Amino acid sequence: MKRSLLFLVLMIGPVLFSMAQRVENFALKDANSGSTVSLDQLNDKRGTVLIFTSNTCPFSKLYEDRIKDIASRFSNDFSFALINPHAGSIEETENEMKGRSFRFPYLMDGEQKVTRMLQASKLPEVFVITSGPTGQSVVYQGAIDNNPQAPGSVSQRYLENALTQIQRRSSPSPSQTRAVGCNIRSRSARN
Repeated sequence: MKRSLLFLVLMIGPVLFSMAQRVENFALKDANSGSTVSLDQLNDKRGTVLIFTSNTCPFSKLYEDRIKDIASRFSNDFSFALINPHAGSIEETENEMKGRSFRFPYLMDGEQKVTRMLQASKLPEVFVITSGPTGQSVVYQGAIDNNPQAPGSVSQRYLENALTQIQRRSSPSPSQTRAVGCNIRSRSARN
Protein backbone atom coordinates (compact mmCIF):
# COMPACT_ATOMS: atom_id res chain seq x y z
CA MET A 1 0.00 0.00 0.00
CA LYS A 2 2.81 2.43 0.90
CA ARG A 3 4.59 1.67 -2.35
CA SER A 4 1.43 2.30 -4.34
CA LEU A 5 0.90 5.62 -2.60
CA LEU A 6 4.53 6.63 -3.13
CA PHE A 7 4.31 5.66 -6.79
CA LEU A 8 1.12 7.69 -7.19
CA VAL A 9 2.69 10.76 -5.56
CA LEU A 10 5.80 10.46 -7.73
CA MET A 11 3.70 10.19 -10.89
CA ILE A 12 1.12 12.89 -10.15
CA GLY A 13 3.38 15.39 -8.36
CA PRO A 14 5.32 16.55 -11.44
CA VAL A 15 2.08 16.85 -13.40
CA LEU A 16 0.55 19.15 -10.77
CA PHE A 17 3.64 21.32 -10.55
CA SER A 18 3.95 21.56 -14.34
CA MET A 19 0.39 22.89 -14.66
CA ALA A 20 1.42 26.38 -13.52
CA GLN A 21 2.66 28.35 -16.51
CA ARG A 22 6.27 29.46 -16.05
CA VAL A 23 7.02 33.08 -16.88
CA GLU A 24 10.35 34.37 -18.10
CA ASN A 25 11.51 37.84 -17.16
CA PHE A 26 10.62 40.56 -19.67
CA ALA A 27 11.09 44.32 -19.96
CA LEU A 28 8.68 46.80 -21.55
CA LYS A 29 8.55 50.59 -21.77
CA ASP A 30 6.22 52.29 -19.30
CA ALA A 31 4.19 54.97 -21.09
CA ASN A 32 3.76 56.89 -17.81
CA SER A 33 7.42 57.28 -16.86
CA GLY A 34 9.19 56.58 -20.14
CA SER A 35 11.47 54.08 -18.38
CA THR A 36 11.80 50.37 -18.98
CA VAL A 37 10.13 48.14 -16.38
CA SER A 38 10.92 44.44 -16.00
CA LEU A 39 8.90 41.67 -14.40
CA ASP A 40 11.76 41.15 -11.94
CA GLN A 41 11.40 44.78 -10.83
CA LEU A 42 7.67 44.37 -10.33
CA ASN A 43 7.92 41.08 -8.47
CA ASP A 44 9.28 42.44 -5.18
CA LYS A 45 6.14 41.61 -3.21
CA ARG A 46 3.95 38.51 -2.79
CA GLY A 47 3.08 38.68 -6.45
CA THR A 48 2.53 40.72 -9.56
CA VAL A 49 -0.82 41.45 -11.20
CA LEU A 50 -0.59 42.03 -14.95
CA ILE A 51 -3.74 43.29 -16.63
CA PHE A 52 -3.94 43.33 -20.41
CA THR A 53 -6.00 46.35 -21.44
CA SER A 54 -6.26 49.18 -23.95
CA ASN A 55 -7.51 52.73 -24.17
CA THR A 56 -10.24 51.96 -26.69
CA CYS A 57 -11.78 48.61 -25.71
CA PRO A 58 -15.22 49.31 -24.16
CA PHE A 59 -14.77 46.42 -21.70
CA SER A 60 -11.43 47.86 -20.54
CA LYS A 61 -13.08 51.23 -19.95
CA LEU A 62 -15.82 49.56 -17.85
CA TYR A 63 -13.17 48.05 -15.59
CA GLU A 64 -10.92 51.08 -15.04
CA ASP A 65 -12.41 52.14 -11.70
CA ARG A 66 -12.53 48.55 -10.44
CA ILE A 67 -8.88 48.03 -11.38
CA LYS A 68 -7.87 51.21 -9.53
CA ASP A 69 -9.88 50.13 -6.48
CA ILE A 70 -8.38 46.63 -6.36
CA ALA A 71 -4.88 48.02 -6.84
CA SER A 72 -5.31 50.51 -4.00
CA ARG A 73 -6.58 47.82 -1.62
CA PHE A 74 -3.96 45.19 -2.47
CA SER A 75 -0.90 47.37 -3.27
CA ASN A 76 0.87 46.51 -0.01
CA ASP A 77 1.22 42.87 -1.06
CA PHE A 78 1.10 43.01 -4.87
CA SER A 79 2.64 45.04 -7.67
CA PHE A 80 0.29 46.05 -10.46
CA ALA A 81 0.96 46.83 -14.10
CA LEU A 82 -1.20 47.27 -17.16
CA ILE A 83 -0.02 45.91 -20.51
CA ASN A 84 -1.31 47.35 -23.78
CA PRO A 85 -0.83 44.84 -26.63
CA HIS A 86 -2.05 47.44 -29.14
CA ALA A 87 0.49 50.10 -28.13
CA GLY A 88 1.77 52.04 -31.09
CA SER A 89 -1.39 51.79 -33.16
CA ILE A 90 -3.17 54.97 -34.23
CA GLU A 91 -5.63 54.95 -31.30
CA GLU A 92 -3.14 53.56 -28.78
CA THR A 93 -0.25 56.03 -28.97
CA GLU A 94 2.18 56.55 -26.14
CA ASN A 95 0.67 60.00 -25.51
CA GLU A 96 -2.84 58.53 -25.32
CA MET A 97 -1.60 55.92 -22.86
CA LYS A 98 0.23 58.54 -20.81
CA GLY A 99 -3.01 60.48 -20.36
CA ARG A 100 -4.57 57.70 -18.24
CA SER A 101 -4.71 58.23 -14.48
CA PHE A 102 -3.21 54.96 -13.25
CA ARG A 103 -0.68 55.08 -10.41
CA PHE A 104 1.23 52.04 -11.63
CA PRO A 105 3.07 51.18 -14.86
CA TYR A 106 1.18 51.12 -18.15
CA LEU A 107 3.47 48.98 -20.30
CA MET A 108 3.70 49.10 -24.07
CA ASP A 109 3.73 45.67 -25.74
CA GLY A 110 3.32 46.78 -29.35
CA GLU A 111 5.43 43.88 -30.59
CA GLN A 112 3.23 41.56 -28.48
CA LYS A 113 6.13 39.53 -27.09
CA VAL A 114 4.62 39.32 -23.61
CA THR A 115 1.12 38.91 -25.05
CA ARG A 116 2.29 35.84 -26.99
CA MET A 117 4.38 34.50 -24.09
CA LEU A 118 1.37 34.53 -21.74
CA GLN A 119 -1.10 33.69 -24.53
CA ALA A 120 -3.34 36.61 -23.58
CA SER A 121 -6.37 36.85 -25.85
CA LYS A 122 -8.86 39.29 -24.27
CA LEU A 123 -9.02 42.85 -22.97
CA PRO A 124 -9.09 42.99 -20.02
CA GLU A 125 -7.41 39.74 -19.01
CA VAL A 126 -5.53 39.25 -15.74
CA PHE A 127 -2.41 37.23 -14.95
CA VAL A 128 -1.29 36.92 -11.32
CA ILE A 129 2.34 35.85 -11.08
CA THR A 130 4.18 34.66 -7.98
CA SER A 131 7.73 33.49 -7.35
CA GLY A 132 8.53 30.01 -6.15
CA PRO A 133 11.52 27.72 -5.88
CA THR A 134 11.45 27.02 -9.62
CA GLY A 135 10.95 30.62 -10.75
CA GLN A 136 7.99 32.82 -11.56
CA SER A 137 4.69 31.29 -12.62
CA VAL A 138 1.10 32.23 -13.32
CA VAL A 139 -1.15 31.23 -10.42
CA TYR A 140 -4.34 32.90 -11.67
CA GLN A 141 -5.43 33.80 -15.20
CA GLY A 142 -8.70 35.16 -16.46
CA ALA A 143 -11.46 37.59 -15.62
CA ILE A 144 -11.50 40.31 -12.98
CA ASP A 145 -15.06 39.42 -12.01
CA ASN A 146 -18.21 37.97 -13.55
CA ASN A 147 -20.01 41.14 -14.65
CA PRO A 148 -18.19 43.63 -16.87
CA GLN A 149 -21.20 45.84 -17.47
CA ALA A 150 -22.74 46.24 -14.00
CA PRO A 151 -20.28 46.56 -11.11
CA GLY A 152 -23.16 46.50 -8.62
CA SER A 153 -24.30 43.12 -9.92
CA VAL A 154 -20.96 41.33 -9.54
CA SER A 155 -21.38 38.06 -7.66
CA GLN A 156 -17.93 36.52 -8.27
CA ARG A 157 -14.84 38.65 -7.62
CA TYR A 158 -12.27 36.32 -9.19
CA LEU A 159 -9.22 38.58 -8.98
CA GLU A 160 -9.93 39.76 -5.43
CA ASN A 161 -10.50 36.18 -4.30
CA ALA A 162 -7.24 35.03 -5.90
CA LEU A 163 -5.27 37.83 -4.22
CA THR A 164 -6.89 37.16 -0.84
CA GLN A 165 -6.08 33.46 -1.13
CA ILE A 166 -2.44 34.25 -1.93
CA GLN A 167 -2.30 36.56 1.10
CA ARG A 168 -3.48 33.59 3.17
CA ARG A 169 -0.73 31.47 1.60
CA SER A 170 -3.18 29.35 -0.40
CA SER A 171 -3.32 28.62 -4.09
CA PRO A 172 -6.05 30.54 -5.90
CA SER A 173 -9.16 28.53 -6.63
CA PRO A 174 -10.27 28.74 -9.32
CA SER A 175 -6.85 29.25 -10.88
CA GLN A 176 -8.36 30.09 -14.24
CA THR A 177 -11.56 31.72 -15.45
CA ARG A 178 -12.78 32.77 -18.87
CA ALA A 179 -12.00 36.40 -19.59
CA VAL A 180 -14.73 38.29 -21.43
CA GLY A 181 -13.98 41.38 -23.46
CA CYS A 182 -12.42 42.64 -26.66
CA ASN A 183 -10.21 40.31 -28.67
CA ILE A 184 -6.53 41.16 -28.79
CA ARG A 185 -5.70 41.94 -32.41
CA SER A 186 -2.54 40.20 -33.49
CA ARG A 187 0.19 42.50 -34.76
CA SER A 188 -0.08 41.02 -38.23
CA ALA A 189 -3.80 41.94 -38.34
CA ARG A 190 -3.14 45.65 -37.81
CA ASN A 191 -3.31 48.19 -40.57
